[in-house]
Amino acid sequence: MTKKLVFIFSIVVLVAFLFTSCSKTTASTAGCIYTNIDSIAPAAESAYIQAYLTAHGLTATKAPSGIFYTINSAGSGTIPAVCSYVRVKYTGWLLPSSFKFAEDNSGSFNTLLGSTILGWQKGVPLIMPGGNITLYIPPSLAYGANPSGIIPANSYLIFGIELLAVQ
Repeated sequence: MTKKLVFIFSIVVLVAFLFTSCSKTTASTAGCIYTNIDSIAPAAESAYIQAYLTAHGLTATKAPSGIFYTINSAGSGTIPAVCSYVRVKYTGWLLPSSFKFAEDNSGSFNTLLGSTILGWQKGVPLIMPGGNITLYIPPSLAYGANPSGIIPANSYLIFGIELLAVQ
């Protein structure tokens, strides 16, 4: 089921890229339509994540957007921007159940950062290639009231992300 979800997600990203790109080369960010979005999670969503972290003895930093993060390794090199292509390994869990809904440990997941959920857009640029981060993402910076595949509406998400490359 996880492989099927990753495959479907990859197809959706590919289709979105094909419909939004003005460039014929996938390595170029020329014509990128994405911009930084200054969305901020409601205080109640941040409070929920903080309560979860406290209850589980975890520490994380709260970003101005309302995501929480723990940088496990900063990495070095190029800091990704919203119009950067990033290659990552990642695992996603639903909070608080710890149900793993997605995983790509092959390192083959390559996507335009701007095409991902806002939580990734805000969190991934906190590390550089070789870096590893844990993101705690409130619903308003994930899929909001819209379910996505096996992810229910209004879900809080946890992602472990290793940034392999910025292109």
